[in-house]
Amino acid sequence: MREPGIRPVVLIVHDDLGFVCWLGELLAQAGCQAVPALNSRDAVRLAKELGLPIDVAIVDPGLRGVTKAIERVSGQYPSLRTIAIRTPGRDPVGTIQAKATLSRPSGSAQLSRQECLRSVRRALKDVAAA
Repeated sequence: MREPGIRPVVLIVHDDLGFVCWLGELLAQAGCQAVPALNSRDAVRLAKELGLPIDVAIVDPGLRGVTKAIERVSGQYPSLRTIAIRTPGRDPVGTIQAKATLSRPSGSAQLSRQECLRSVRRALKDVAAA
């Protein structure tokens, strides 16, 4: 992660636009700059085109091509840390080298924004310590 005072850049790779927006908002509240990508191809393209030094990638490990995409992005940013999104009912987390996990709330889960924000901050702290 970056030096104190500099906002970390977090790449979000997930195919659910609503979830990506929601997570981006939580990341902004946690002091990060979020970069959304709806698929693996977009993630690689955005990392290359924007030229932002990406610190963390929060990804759905079940997305097609995400393992190769993370390998390509980490080639540009060797200190990149990965957080895997756990989705209820699916658990392909073992397919990527994640330093932490973040559970995606299901539609029926009654989690407060504060609980979710705490989870995001804890995951970011876990990857910073790794």
